[in-house]
Amino acid sequence: MSNSFEEVRRYMLSTLAKYPMRPLPESELDILYDKYDEEELIAATRYLIAKRMINPDALREAIDGAFIVSDCLMLTADGYDIATGDALGYEISAVTVKLHNNTLQHLD
Repeated sequence: MSNSFEEVRRYMLSTLAKYPMRPLPESELDILYDKYDEEELIAATRYLIAKRMINPDALREAIDGAFIVSDCLMLTADGYDIATGDALGYEISAVTVKLHNNTLQHLD
């Protein structure tokens, strides 16, 4: 099928956002598998796990390759905030460091 990585990732996020803090239903996972190759979905899942946007247990490695665990395929709180465009919720979990001018001078 050869879809762009960006397209697969976005579609996956928007699908997962329909089920906040719940695993993706098997029927929705079947739709993803109908629309995209398994390799594309696994790559997108790895990326979203690396970005801490979905549950890290959503992907398991086996002797014959990786597979998606549907019972664990769900957005994290940050993943949901990003998928739904809730910048405030995402910013709350960010750490802000402010340095004053004189602090920087003392560091030199």
